[in-house]
Amino acid sequence: MRLSNFMYPPTGLQSTHMVRMMYRIACIILPVLMLAPDIAHAETSGKIAGVIRDKATQDPLPGVNIKIVGTSLRAISGPYGEYFILNVPIGAYAIEAQMMGYLTVRNSSISVNADLTTRVNFSLHTTVLALNETLTITAPRSLIRPDLTASSDVMTADDLRPLPITSIADLITLQSGTVRDADGGLH
Repeated sequence: MRLSNFMYPPTGLQSTHMVRMMYRIACIILPVLMLAPDIAHAETSGKIAGVIRDKATQDPLPGVNIKIVGTSLRAISGPYGEYFILNVPIGAYAIEAQMMGYLTVRNSSISVNADLTTRVNFSLHTTVLALNETLTITAPRSLIRPDLTASSDVMTADDLRPLPITSIADLITLQSGTVRDADGGLH
């Protein structure tokens, strides 16, 4: 081959063939690159955080053991009574807080959602006797989320069962601000 073949751009049929080949490669790679950030950010876990306080004095309690019942996920409260548990799988849990000299407190019906922080605070009662009973608290979900900076709607499988939907498009049309045009497209 001559050196001049590498120095000058292709002409005619060679140029058209290269353009078509580059177009095909771009059509394959571009959609994959556009989906990559969404796939990378798809979360399947959340975070539980809160503060542990003495019921009588409201002082923070350091060194309290916090565990999610039925899992191996645990934490110990810090010097100001704060704790957090990362990478908690999505679902409903019961959480126990226990410390020597205090009654064990169990908070049930804690719902963990993807990529969100669920706040669970505890107030522990002091005790002198070693009791084998656990104090169970069923707490409703708080209506105001202080860590939420925009409007959000979280739906669970229990929320979807009674709805009259047969496809994801039906579910999307039930959301506020969504319209279906005459051609069936969603806007």
